[in-house]
This record gives sequence, C-alpha cells and structure tokens, in this order.
Amino acid sequence: MASKFLAIFKPFQRFTFEVKKPERKLSFKAKLFWTFGILILYLAMLNIPLVGFKETQGTDPFYAMRAILASQRGTLAELFFTNH
Repeated sequence: MASKFLAIFKPFQRFTFEVKKPERKLSFKAKLFWTFGILILYLAMLNIPLVGFKETQGTDPFYAMRAILASQRGTLAELFFTNH
C-alpha cells in the first residue's frame, strides 16, 4: 500500500524540499539544555506585560488560544503568538 502511494508522488518529488541529516548527533545534555532554556524563555514571556496595553472589558477572541498556551491577557507571549 505504501509503495503504491509513494509511486504516485514520485514525479513530484523533485519539487519538494528535503531536510538534510545532521552532521553530528546532539547529546542528551544539549537537548535537555535547549528544552529547559526555551521553557524558561516561554515562562518569562508569560509574565512580561506589554507597555501601554489597556485592559478592555469586551469579548476575548483569543480566549481558547490563551487557555491552550497557558497565557495571560496583555503579555509578551500573547503579542508573539497572535502575530505568528
């Protein structure tokens, strides 16, 4: 089944992008360092308020996204994730 599926898309393969294999394998310590570093950055973004942000008492269109990302209204994380 998979070989027939891949055979159908074989002519289009030259138009797709390919990610090269890494030249070296990262150690577990390096992976752990980057994971916790990004986690700390994310948690910091959740606590840095935006300057000049006015708290309004209207409907919140990003309520569901904020619940999923564990974000607060008017923080740097909200600015980053709503613009990307």
